[in-house]
Amino acid sequence: MPQTVAQLCSQAAQDAKIPGANATIALTKLNIILDEICQKHDFAASRGVYYFNLNPGLITTVGGITNYGGPYPLPLDYLRTSGSSGTEGVQYSFFYMYNGVPYFLRPWDLGRLDMQVQQPGQQNLPFGFATDMSPENTFADRVVLQTTGNTTLSSTSLSSVASTSGLLVGQGVAGLGIAPGTIISALPGGSVVTLSIAATATITGASVMFGTSPNLYVYPGPSGAFPCTLRYQRQMPQITDTTRVPWFPDQQFLLTRLTAEMMVTTDDERYGRLIADSTKRMGEYHAFADDKTNRAQTVLLDRDRWGRRGWNNLKNTKSIGY
Repeated sequence: MPQTVAQLCSQAAQDAKIPGANATIALTKLNIILDEICQKHDFAASRGVYYFNLNPGLITTVGGITNYGGPYPLPLDYLRTSGSSGTEGVQYSFFYMYNGVPYFLRPWDLGRLDMQVQQPGQQNLPFGFATDMSPENTFADRVVLQTTGNTTLSSTSLSSVASTSGLLVGQGVAGLGIAPGTIISALPGGSVVTLSIAATATITGASVMFGTSPNLYVYPGPSGAFPCTLRYQRQMPQITDTTRVPWFPDQQFLLTRLTAEMMVTTDDERYGRLIADSTKRMGEYHAFADDKTNRAQTVLLDRDRWGRRGWNNLKNTKSIGY
């Protein structure tokens, strides 16, 4: 039977031979471990999906010149485009539908996006996209507040918010029971926050976070309001309710790694051995994770530079000189 957060923390303290350890310390270390999993690994357990529409009226203009389509605010918990959807991964994780046909967008660097031809009247079917994770450099910098609140299914009211310090209308919201892409639409006062999208579940004491969302751009700007699907890797919300079971399913890894981290507190010489053991266990989990052993896993080359449509890589010398 899966162990709760409280049980894992207690067992780790026992194994580290510090049974009287502060439970808050163990919970803090467990949340750090789970954050690290989100940051360093692409697992389906931390995958999200964001549905939105491209907007032909949302075009970036710099110095009077029409540039790419956007910005489209991403979910606050966005880390990167999903690579946990099999070996096809990132290249097929973002697409839109046009006349019932899916069109996949190729991932670009911002530098490549900036080097595209920028002229009025170029809006068409987008084929490339880039994300701008600035102005903040890390996920922690993007989050202005992590707190708890009560969500109600199909309601836009987030009630009993433990703290509203630093909150502003338009900031992104993410967490338990919060739909991807949600922002603050109003701050009516007290401990209530009004959400732009109704909650997906009823949860008391839900862990939620607020902050500045990263942005996404597409090229060329869209010629229609095409419905999009974006699969992405999430920064999972902090665990505050110790009666819950952790979202990461390999509990032996969590117990081993948490025990090792607890040993840091007491300078236990067994730390190195347990860290090595937890690394091995993570590798074993990778081999069988996410229901991908029932089909061949292949290497997928970059569609921008490989494939039968080589003419796409030729310079456009007919209408624009280089």
